[in-house]
Order: sequence, then C-alpha cells, then structure tokens
Amino acid sequence: MKIPVSSTLSALRQYVCICLFTCLGRSIANEEIIAWCDGTMYVVGGRLYSQFSSNYDNLLDCIVTLRPAQPYQRVLLNFRWIDIEKYRNGCVDYLEIYDGDGISSRPIQRLCGNYVPFDVVSSYGNVTLRFVTDDTKSRKGFSLVYTAFYDGYPHCDSIDHFHCNNNRCINDSLRCDDMDNCGDLSDEWYCGGRLIDIDGRYLLLVINGAIFITCLFCAFVCCLYYYCTRRGERTKSSGKPYLQLRRSKKQSENGYVIYSPGEGVQIVEPTRASNLPPGTRHSI
Repeated sequence: MKIPVSSTLSALRQYVCICLFTCLGRSIANEEIIAWCDGTMYVVGGRLYSQFSSNYDNLLDCIVTLRPAQPYQRVLLNFRWIDIEKYRNGCVDYLEIYDGDGISSRPIQRLCGNYVPFDVVSSYGNVTLRFVTDDTKSRKGFSLVYTAFYDGYPHCDSIDHFHCNNNRCINDSLRCDDMDNCGDLSDEWYCGGRLIDIDGRYLLLVINGAIFITCLFCAFVCCLYYYCTRRGERTKSSGKPYLQLRRSKKQSENGYVIYSPGEGVQIVEPTRASNLPPGTRHSI
C-alpha cells in the first residue's frame, strides 16, 4: 500500500505543530475566513486570517458572522495586520464589518490598503464580516484576533473568567495565549516572559521550511552515498588505484605483498593475476 507524500508531510506538520504548542503552553485557535463563508462562527477567542496561503483568492464574496458562545457577550476585533488591494483613494478589494447579524446590519467600517484600524467592538452581540475581491491582483489579506467578552460584573465573579484591567471579562483559557484578548494586554501580564502575539501563520511557514530542509539534506546524503559507491565500482573496473580496507601484510621473498584481515585503509595497486605468488588475493 502506497502512502501519498503530501499526506505524510501534512501529518508530520500537524504533529510538529501540536508538539510546539504543547511545549510552549499555547492554545492558539487559528481560522481562515474562506472556510466559514456564508456560515456562523461561535467564538470564544482566537485568530482569524483571510486565508492560510500567501495571497487570497480572486472573485471572493465571503460573508461570516461571529457569534459569542455565551449570551450577553460582545465581540472584540483586534487587527494585527492588513494588506488588501487598493487603488488611489478607492478600495478594489475590501473587508466590511457590520454591527450585527448579517450585512443588513449597521455598517461599521470598510477596510483596504495597509491601514491597521483601531479595535472594533460590537454594540450588542454578533459582528459580521464580508470579504470581497475582484479578478485582478491579490495581496496577503488580513489577520485579526477575535474575543468574546463580558462588560465587568457580575460575570467576572465566575472562576472561569479573567478580569481584564479595562474591566472586561474574558474566558480564563485565553490568558497567556500570546494574543491580546483584553484589548489592553493585561491578559498577557505575568506570563513567564513569553513573547506576545506571535503570528501562527509565520510559525507554520517556519515548520514547513524546516521539514523541507530536512528532506533536502536526506536526499543530498543519499545522492552522495550513491555517487561514492558507483565511483568506487568504476575505479575498480578501470584498473586505477582505489581504496580498500587494509589487511595486515606480509612481505614475501619475491617482493609481493600478501594481505590478511586487519584494520585501516590502504591503496591497492592492481596487478596481473599471473604475477601474484601462490596464496595472494587478487584485488581488481
């Protein structure tokens, strides 16, 4: 049974990701918007990308609603970076944000270019994103951190929530996850000096690069071994001096060298079998 190489590499990549996140103590939820088109995400906290690939696709019209997992919660959007096609003063591709369930809700903002906006907070509960692209150029897209939160007490009395310094309450599992879920970084204080908000997509690229370099090195070693082996065989058949394991030698009376098992390496000069004394091993 043959196992596809792509499946093997994908499984290896997932295993390495799990090991890294487990060892580093991170619980990073990464999603891409194109996987949720015309759907609803029930959110607690995580990171949302336009796509996991380097550039987004053309001819997209993707609508996604972010709905808090618990009642009476609101949604915080914290943009990390944005790179959406823009021409002069107008948006060619764009990301629209609506304050509510669906694009019939009140529009909050339309984003394009490289301008990173201030944090976006829903008024009541849901927030809707619409990502639209044309058939021309494409860019990197965007990356944002989404968080469902309560506004202060009485919900902060729960042991399952963390009370931010700005009086917001988030799920306690979001503390020390290397993302700014509170909006003021207070959920990342006193976390053992770890780096804050490391981009998961770049970490994934590093993992893919490490796997590729390892495979390339293994292929190089195999080719080198094959080349050296073939070269040794050709040298033997051509009659030129070649390397051979040294055997302890005894000098016969007529000047010939007799080899017996030993250690080391010795240059062996090919000779004619007719000129060797009795009992001498012929090496060609």
